[in-house]
Amino acid sequence: MSNEEKQQVGDSARSRVSMSRRLGFGFNFVNLAGFILVISSLLVGGTVGTSFPLSQSVYILLFSALTTVFLAFMIGIIGTRTGFSSALIYRYSYGTKGTLLPNIVMAITGIGWFALILNITRDAFAGMVGAQTQDAVWWIITIVFALLFMFPAFKSVKWIGYVNWVASPVIILILIYVFYYSLVENPSIWSKTFTPEISVLTGITIGVGGWIQGAAVISDFTRFLKNGKQAIVALSLTFGLLVFIQFLGGAVGAAAAGDWNIFNILTALGVSSLAFIGVFFGSWSTTQAALYGSSLTMSAPPVPMIKNQETTRQILTIFLFLVAFIGSLVGIDKFINWYLPFLSYVVAPIVATVIIDYWAFPKRRLLYEKGKPDKTINIGAYIAWVVGFVVGYYTNAHEIGSAVFNSLIISALIHYVWMRFVDTKSVSANALEKGA
Repeated sequence: MSNEEKQQVGDSARSRVSMSRRLGFGFNFVNLAGFILVISSLLVGGTVGTSFPLSQSVYILLFSALTTVFLAFMIGIIGTRTGFSSALIYRYSYGTKGTLLPNIVMAITGIGWFALILNITRDAFAGMVGAQTQDAVWWIITIVFALLFMFPAFKSVKWIGYVNWVASPVIILILIYVFYYSLVENPSIWSKTFTPEISVLTGITIGVGGWIQGAAVISDFTRFLKNGKQAIVALSLTFGLLVFIQFLGGAVGAAAAGDWNIFNILTALGVSSLAFIGVFFGSWSTTQAALYGSSLTMSAPPVPMIKNQETTRQILTIFLFLVAFIGSLVGIDKFINWYLPFLSYVVAPIVATVIIDYWAFPKRRLLYEKGKPDKTINIGAYIAWVVGFVVGYYTNAHEIGSAVFNSLIISALIHYVWMRFVDTKSVSANALEKGA
């Protein structure tokens, strides 16, 4: 096998996906639907649903879903056009070495979701079988679930699709039941009202925070689509329609049960045992995608390659899995009301800088096409990230507007101004001529 062939092994963690290796629309759509039809969406909807009356939650979650689908469009289409994973795209706005910042941030947030979902799934099953925390059965459940959730991410994107073929339909069935319960069994929940303890804009921050990490890494999946039209259709149906339906399902369930945790919601609705099977596959879908995205991100340059692309990705998958497992033992699920807003302002600056870099500067798009990042470290992108994070953190802590929009806007402005007026040689003729 030649060196070039070795570089192309596996899921292209360090190179573009060529047109000959793109997958059909049906398989890609199922993969994206599986990526979207996950427990995290129900948890986000549930968190908003416990904070606001259902009548308010609907509008908050609709606006959140529209925001996330717009961000997914902006980054997902880049992935389809270039064939690059998110980590490879970050090199253009942050630099070939500067990309370590967004890569590490995205990897940590991904394994954070893995740890959170593992815990609530394990706790639900442990409660069903009567296992006590830290006893032998509890440890067996934890380890077995963790290994199952890790396996498809270790194998390949195709194995993720196999789980999604099961996970997507069962999540839809759960949503149908929740909506049936709210409309037929207990319609009064739609008219319940109370005074929220947080602002509507903070609710939007929670809603967008639940999926902004997914929008930031969506190119990991859209790079397997064959053209931009397919990307628009697939993202509209998944990030647009399916995200909102799940958000709403979580909110409706929370209004009925008074709890954000989907397992507790289904128990309150009297279908805990049967529903657990469906939610388990949804958890599997969530965790495998989170770990896969994290490992794909961390196995990209400038991390040294071990043997070939796929070996590097799989070694990083195991390493990050162990980190996530330790995180689950710490109990990250105890901090979900803090974690969701945190995601919004730690990830938003990355999303903003990537969108501005590609869409606001046509000449820079040529660099993406040629596969030639022109910077080692882009100071402007780092300044944009730091200021965006600080502004998001501060405004969230003091409930000043929406932290996620504050972070997105200030980061985008700083990156645009830097690239437009400070970095006057942002695209050198030399870089355009050389290409990949």
